[in-house]
Amino acid sequence: MTRALLPSFVLPGRWDAVAHIGQAVELAARGIGHRPIAALLARPETTVRGWLRRSRSVATTLTRTLLARAVALGWSGFELPVATLPRLVAAVHALAGRWPGERSAEPWSIACLVTGGGLLTTDTSAPLERTSRSGAMAGPSRSEVSDDP
Repeated sequence: MTRALLPSFVLPGRWDAVAHIGQAVELAARGIGHRPIAALLARPETTVRGWLRRSRSVATTLTRTLLARAVALGWSGFELPVATLPRLVAAVHALAGRWPGERSAEPWSIACLVTGGGLLTTDTSAPLERTSRSGAMAGPSRSEVSDDP
């Protein structure tokens, strides 16, 4: 097994940067279908369809986690969309607006950082099941912790 620390703009098991995937999710949240999004982003339709299916399957959990982190950072917005994808997009931007440090950071990279890469991972396990006390990134499981000194 090889271990590597991925930058926040990379999702595990994905070729495309998180900004491209986030842009696709934002367009889908506006009601645009996967074919026009694929043409706009110059990506295969099957790839974009897969991104959107996965984002819809984890949207509720991710939205809850991202909003909780945004509230912990002082966000107090009350008006959120009811639909799943628009609510996820609103949560990503709410968190990015309160994220400490550099304000020019890409919102979807911040969401990727907070979720520990669980934004659109290829596995089917529940995202964010192990979060640190600060809610910043998932920690290693007991099976991933080395017994070596």
